[in-house]
Amino acid sequence: MQGGTSAGVQRLRESSQAQPPVFITPEPFGDQTIATLGADFAWEIDLARGSAANARAAGADAEAMLWERRQTEAAVAAQVVRAWLDLARAEQLAHLLRQRLAAMDRMLAIGAKRIAYGAALSADFAPLERLRAETEGELPLLDHAARNAVRRIAVLTGEDPVALAARGLHKGLAQILVTPAALTVHDPRALLRLRPDVQIAEARLIAAFERAGASRAALYPSLSLVARLLWTRRVRCAFRSALQSTGGSSISVRCALASVPPTLPARQPRPSGTGACWSR
Repeated sequence: MQGGTSAGVQRLRESSQAQPPVFITPEPFGDQTIATLGADFAWEIDLARGSAANARAAGADAEAMLWERRQTEAAVAAQVVRAWLDLARAEQLAHLLRQRLAAMDRMLAIGAKRIAYGAALSADFAPLERLRAETEGELPLLDHAARNAVRRIAVLTGEDPVALAARGLHKGLAQILVTPAALTVHDPRALLRLRPDVQIAEARLIAAFERAGASRAALYPSLSLVARLLWTRRVRCAFRSALQSTGGSSISVRCALASVPPTLPARQPRPSGTGACWSR
C-alpha cells in the first residue's frame, strides 16, 4: 500500500492579444493564481503472497541481527570468564608459592641452627637458598598477571581499572574458587541449537527461501487499485473551487527469461523448547 500528498501554487497570465478587449470592460484574461492540493492512494492486492513472503524475509533478517547481537554478548561474556579464570590461576599459583617460601624459610632456619652448632656446613644449604631465590622471583610475574587480569575485567565490564584494583577484587579469590567435582553433560543437539552462529545461519537461510518465494510470486499477474483526490481553488475568488476524484485499477504481468522451479523446498519447523534463554 502506497500513499502520498501533493500541494502547489500556479500563477497564470494570459496575453490580452488572445481576445480583443471590449470598450470600457476589464481585461477578460488577467492574472490567475491557482492553488491545488491532492492526495494519492495505491493498493496492490497480494494475490501471489509475494508481500507476505517479503515480510517473513524481513522478520528473519531481524532475527538474524538479534542473534548477531547475542553472539557479541556471548563473546564478551566468554572473555570476562577467561579473565576471571586467569586471575584465579595467578592467585592460586601465588598462594602456593608463598606456602613453599614459608616452608623453605623454616628449613633454612633449622639449617642456620645446625650450622651454628657445627652440625652442618653452609654449603649444604646453598642449593636450598638458590631454589628459594628462584621461587621468590616468580612472584612478581604472577602479581603482574593478576593485575593484567583485573584490568581486562574492568575494560570488559565498563569499570574503572584503578578503582576496581583498589577495591581488592582478587583478595581471597584463591580460597573462594573451588573446582567442581563433577560436570553436567547435556544433549549435544540441544547445545548446538543454543549457539548464536547456528541461529544466525538458520535465520539467513529462512530469509533466502522467503525472498525466493517473493521473486517467484513477482512472475504472476498483480492487481493494483489506484485513487486520486484533487482540490483546486482560485485565490481571491470565494466561489471558484473544484473537487476532482479519479479511480481505477491496473494489471501488470512480468515475464521470466529463465525457468523457475514450480515449488520451493519447505523449511523444517523449529522444535519448541530448544531456544536459548536470551533477553530481548
